[in-house]
Parts: sequence; C-alpha cells; structure tokens
Amino acid sequence: MTREGALDPPFNKLEEWAAWSSEMGQKSRVIPHPETQRGLNELLETLDIPGIDIVVIAMSDATRILTGSKTPNFGDVIGDDRAHCTA
Repeated sequence: MTREGALDPPFNKLEEWAAWSSEMGQKSRVIPHPETQRGLNELLETLDIPGIDIVVIAMSDATRILTGSKTPNFGDVIGDDRAHCTA
C-alpha cells in the first residue's frame, strides 16, 4: 500500500460515513491500563464503566506499585511458583 492509499477514507461517498462510523464504534474497545497506585485502587470502579470489558496491567508497573520499588521484582509479587501464571 502506498502512503497515499493509507490516507484514503474507507468509504466512497460522504453518505457512507455514518454507517462506517457506527460499525467502527461497535468494533472499537477501550482498554484501560492502570499505571499508578490510584489506578489500581480504582480498578473495580473502572470495570463498572459500561463498555469496559478488559483491563491490562503490566507486570513491571504492578510490581513497582505493589512493592514500592523503582525496579520491578516479579518474584516478590507472584512468588517463585509461576505455575499459576498464564499467557
């Protein structure tokens, strides 16, 4: 695809905009990514927001917040037995 092609709208006529916009809205997801203690504290309230079905918590952010360390230490948070961790 050329650079110009990437800028072309995915519809042929302006009248198609409403249907395309609605379809994209239905396919789009908002996925919060808490990166602070406050974000983790408000996680349950965040999940109560209509349309929020998933939250991503990065291991490095979570370990720093939960341990108070500037450097992540995954063992302190999840323990040495990692069998319960899934990808």
